[in-house]
Amino acid sequence: PDHPDENDTLPLTQFEDLQRRLADVADVFAWRDALLRNIEGDGAQYQGSVNEVSGNFFAVMGVKPLLGRLLDAHDAATINAGASARVAVLDYRTWKTRFGGDPNVVGRTLVVDGTPLTIVGVTPETFSGLNVSYAPDATVPIGFDLPRIPDHATPTSPFTYFVGARLKDGVRQADAAARLDAVWPAVRQNTEPAAASPAQRTRFFATRAHLESLRTGVIGSVTTIQ
Repeated sequence: PDHPDENDTLPLTQFEDLQRRLADVADVFAWRDALLRNIEGDGAQYQGSVNEVSGNFFAVMGVKPLLGRLLDAHDAATINAGASARVAVLDYRTWKTRFGGDPNVVGRTLVVDGTPLTIVGVTPETFSGLNVSYAPDATVPIGFDLPRIPDHATPTSPFTYFVGARLKDGVRQADAAARLDAVWPAVRQNTEPAAASPAQRTRFFATRAHLESLRTGVIGSVTTIQ
């Protein structure tokens, strides 16, 4: 949201609403940058970084697995729609350094903050996520450690994510930005927190969304890859 008191993340309620409303102009995805987690793998315990992503993340990025498969729409739950799969995708560097480049790593277990996850694949050496500063040790579905994603995923809850989009063929960034401006008031109206105080409600409805290209290296509320 474009507001002096906000960061550049959106609650999952707004991500899911935007994903539906922009489906004809862009493939919209969500991710949370590498959070430091307690990891156990191949008999070693250590702190490492883990990305949480929507199920379409790798497909929109156009990434192909080095081994196994990557996360897909069946792995990540949506709000109030069951639990995400207990699966993880290893980064290439983690696979090499922590698992010795084991060609049979798919099916083995990675434990993240006490949650056992089945390793389903390894990313190629050429892909290390959207943050150029570091690569995650692993990538997991949004809500990987929850029985379900709660419906009270508001801007002040822990369930906020960066939102990105790959434009459909023939769609210009300016057209997508205009479409985002057009649908944003309805998104806000549809995702207003039920228990908001008058001050919180005023602040909520003062937020705006903006779209910037990832080619610039700047991540905004909704980003686009061209």
